Amino acid sequence: MGIVEVSGIAFTTFQLSGVAYRWWQAYEEGRPADGTPPTWAQFEEIFLKEFVPQTLRDAWRTKFDWLCQGTMTMSEYTFRFSELSRHAPILVPTVRERVCRFIEGLDYDFKISMARELQIDIPFQQVVEITRMLERVRSKENKSKEIKRSRNSRGFSGFYYATMTHHGGGSDSRSAQSAIQSPSATIEAERRTKIRNDPMKQGQNEKSLKKSTLPGVEKRRKLRDDASGSKGKEVAKGSSSETHNGKMYLYVFNKGIH
Repeated sequence: MGIVEVSGIAFTTFQLSGVAYRWWQAYEEGRPADGTPPTWAQFEEIFLKEFVPQTLRDAWRTKFDWLCQGTMTMSEYTFRFSELSRHAPILVPTVRERVCRFIEGLDYDFKISMARELQIDIPFQQVVEITRMLERVRSKENKSKEIKRSRNSRGFSGFYYATMTHHGGGSDSRSAQSAIQSPSATIEAERRTKIRNDPMKQGQNEKSLKKSTLPGVEKRRKLRDDASGSKGKEVAKGSSSETHNGKMYLYVFNKGIH
């Protein structure tokens, strides 16, 4: 017999107080003097029946049946498993079934690592220690991957900055534009290079450019000439009117003298 079976009831009832303590006193007084004391399992059953409603115990059993590790750490999952399993002893009546249920609720990676423990008889506490050790190893691996990833990203950024500086002559904006070009910009740059290297294509390009710009130049020149001609006419007209007015003034003046 374990320590719980021998001293569990005495230790538990010593800590009772209030209503629970009075309930235990009434139970002891009502028990026959020559009757055998209850076992730990019997005490747990009558205590839960008295102070924990059946509906609440059923809810705890349902939670235990659906319990999975999820985002919980291994310590949190172990504590939650032990807490709920006390209210569902019928689901894990043996150590073997308790171990299997604990492993089934682990995350997939841990469950795969614990496949061997599902095939052998092993104490529950030893299973808990193995899962905690696996958790520590997994945490170290994740940290190592993060460090390598950060180093690789810093190395790429340093190479990228050096490339930008080389192409852009020290200017970040120009280097970024020269280093990162869209496919259309690259194709256009290649086309212009081919035209510069090919004299025939370069001459054709210049002729097409003149043809495209000639009508616009002629139109602007014609408009400028028309504007100059109309302005000259207005000036000439003003000068002639002024001359005519002067002659009339001299004629009137001479008539007045005579």
